[in-house]
Amino acid sequence: MNGENIHIEFQKIWILFFHKSHFINTNKRIMLDYYLRFSTEEEAFQAFKEAGYTSQDETGKEFVISATHQVCIDVIGTIYRGGKWDMNEQGEMITIEEPVKLDGYHANVRILSGDIAENLRTFVIDTPNNLYRIFG
Repeated sequence: MNGENIHIEFQKIWILFFHKSHFINTNKRIMLDYYLRFSTEEEAFQAFKEAGYTSQDETGKEFVISATHQVCIDVIGTIYRGGKWDMNEQGEMITIEEPVKLDGYHANVRILSGDIAENLRTFVIDTPNNLYRIFG
């Protein structure tokens, strides 16, 4: 094996290792994914606002930004598990089994450079076993 082949093999191993740890290397930049759980939507908004991750639309209404050069934010919100539905004879949707609401208000944060805002660290949870949404 020449030096170029060894370098390519090392890169493959390095990317596989860090991908499994939710660290992603693209073009020598490391991205860090965090999973956050807040008690309420209001708590989430205030935390993102304190971190500087909000903006205003043309009417002055504030919202959580989805991306900058340093961070991507995916506000998921309330997560429900299960539930069954069907259509009745009139073609209307009917609920057979209610979905179960999971605790919290959820968001995923990908840090492209730097680190997650200090005030958001208290809301970081372990990587869920069953992710509902991921960054592509």
